[in-house]
Amino acid sequence: MDAGSVYVGIWQDHSRGWSDCWQLLLPDGWAKIVVAFVAVWLAVSAPYLGRLKCAFIIWCYVKWKGIDKVNAESRDSGGERKPLLRTKAPNYNAIQQTTVSDTSQDSTLQTQRDGDESSEQVIGSASTTDPPDNRMPGGSSTLAPVAREAKGKGRETSSDLVTTPAQIHNEPFGSLSGDNAEATSQQNNRAENDPQSQRDDEGGAESQDPSSSEKPKIDVVHILEESESNRQIIWQFMRIAYHDRFSFKSATVLSWIFFLMFGVFVALVVAGISSAKIATDRAALSSSSACGIWRFDYEKAGEEAAYRDDLHSYFQEARAGQYARSCYNTSISSSLSTSCDSFYQKEINYTKTTGRECPFKSTEMCVDNAFSAVEFGTGLRDASEIGINADITHKFRRSTIFSPLNTSEEYVKPIPSTGGNASSDVNGFEYHYGATEEAKYTFRSLGDSFDWQIPAYSVNTYFSSAYPDLDYWWPRPQLRPPKESTVTIIFVRSTHIYHTEPSFDKIFPAEQERCFDWDPNPFYYNSNPKAGVLACVDKTELCSPDGTVCWSMTAPEPQGIPVTPAYWMMKWALESSTISDSITYRLGSALVAQESISQSIASNHLDPHQWELEAELLFATSLARIQFDAMAIATGEGRGRPGYKEITPEEGCGQLCNLFKFKTIGHTNINFAALIGLCLILPLLFVLSLEARKICLISEDENISPKPLVISVLFPKLKNGTVKLYRYGKKILRKLVRSVHV
Repeated sequence: MDAGSVYVGIWQDHSRGWSDCWQLLLPDGWAKIVVAFVAVWLAVSAPYLGRLKCAFIIWCYVKWKGIDKVNAESRDSGGERKPLLRTKAPNYNAIQQTTVSDTSQDSTLQTQRDGDESSEQVIGSASTTDPPDNRMPGGSSTLAPVAREAKGKGRETSSDLVTTPAQIHNEPFGSLSGDNAEATSQQNNRAENDPQSQRDDEGGAESQDPSSSEKPKIDVVHILEESESNRQIIWQFMRIAYHDRFSFKSATVLSWIFFLMFGVFVALVVAGISSAKIATDRAALSSSSACGIWRFDYEKAGEEAAYRDDLHSYFQEARAGQYARSCYNTSISSSLSTSCDSFYQKEINYTKTTGRECPFKSTEMCVDNAFSAVEFGTGLRDASEIGINADITHKFRRSTIFSPLNTSEEYVKPIPSTGGNASSDVNGFEYHYGATEEAKYTFRSLGDSFDWQIPAYSVNTYFSSAYPDLDYWWPRPQLRPPKESTVTIIFVRSTHIYHTEPSFDKIFPAEQERCFDWDPNPFYYNSNPKAGVLACVDKTELCSPDGTVCWSMTAPEPQGIPVTPAYWMMKWALESSTISDSITYRLGSALVAQESISQSIASNHLDPHQWELEAELLFATSLARIQFDAMAIATGEGRGRPGYKEITPEEGCGQLCNLFKFKTIGHTNINFAALIGLCLILPLLFVLSLEARKICLISEDENISPKPLVISVLFPKLKNGTVKLYRYGKKILRKLVRSVHV
């Protein structure tokens, strides 16, 4: 098919899943542009995805430390909801200073206290406007009055006065819990009421070395929200872990955070690789309007047109045989250069079973009696495997059983010599495997085929069809196949062929040795003047879409089975899929053994089971014929040929177009659903990564986090709505169950 006979645009591939059934077929150039656009689109969305990554890590951290549970308990008990707002970033420079004078320490501490007080006042005022009673809307005190009160009592002012359940902004790794926060608050209250303990604390603090008493204060939210890159985030956490001397608790926190970051990184890599696979394959839907079944008109066509039809029939067999030899997974190696990218599915899978029972009415017809046959079968196959594209597709089953036939005198009778030939009393053989329109025997061979000076295999075929009244040959009663089956019989004679090694095959024997003066090695040839006879039984079944009901090619469709144009297309594609349709016109050229004969008289070594290899290739050819015939119906292959007429039945007339899919050249499919989804990612990430306060999604006094994103606000609401919907559905279901029991 050429590129002009395909649909360029959006089409539905019914054999795919729901996520990729819609495809956008584009020329290769446009497909590359779309893939590049998607890659750039994902690159632009990376910064917004980074914000969501940090929000996700913060959410995991909060869940891990149990901050949301403490807040929920406080809210249920009517207590204060501890804010997650940070007060200041860690001061690493002050921690690293190990030796200073007492006067410098005092002045430094006083400077830090003043700075802490001013930063706390700024954050408190930025978070909300203090009510007249200096209380937060949630019931908690503002930071500024507490700091002023502590300063008035002579205590060191720091962010320790503002304790949260996790102490995210000022506590070391090891004290990020609600219990530590409450203990610190109680200790501060006792210090305010007990001057003696206050003085002890001050004295103890003055006597300690700042480098040994102070530990770095972790501010997880600040680091994740203010860092501009993953490298900066990792660097900040590594500095904290270093100053904390890589304690077990700090290492645990770091490990979990790094694990989450690495997981998000892996997800990004997978998403990037998956985006490159948005270009799926080269499948296309046929847009030909010349669909239909065209056959040669033997009554009205002339003799010249008949010769042309024979050549066309040979071509149909030959292309199917060459395709089967190159593209089917047979036991025969091939050096033929045939493209295997023509059909939607490269091959129709089948299996081989040896030791099968003789398929004929009398087991004496098989050469080794009961269990000498070999069966090849497809099993149940869907019509989509041969390229039929429809929402409802039927199934089919093809099977063929091969067996060499008995060539005893009961079936192969010698012809007495009448020419006075003294060297032989036999002039040929008659093969009585059934009668023809012209004789009571099936086939007659005269003379000894080895006397022919041309090294080759001579082949003759006879077959029965599903319509016995139209047949040329009728098999004898012992050779009749089971009901709804057909028989093909193949006669193979070897002419003047010498083999380099002996062969004991039932159809291709070469056991007689002969030596020549010009070669020290012996040669072998077939000394039996009889032809080898190979017979097979073909059976084709049509099945319902679910595969539960099957019927023969000639039987009417069962009631209740949907009969669609796709069904008729499948049925007519199977019409010419017997073994006789794989060898009748090619004859000896269809054999693999024929290729082993060189230009001289010698033949290469044959396989010990050569007849089984030949049978497998013939069966694969019949399957390839199904694929080519389906394509021929979709494109109206016989239209315009001399002597051809359209025989499309009324059930499929004008309805067989646009039902066939195949692999095209120069076009590429784009997963349409994935394309739309990837295009929506950037605006979705942009909206979800916005700061909720900037777009007035929440008020300034809601202490969710320092910089809450839209996703941080919407996710809890969506979660609560889902839980409520689940509970409501569960309640309705219980009522329904109770009503049913009543």
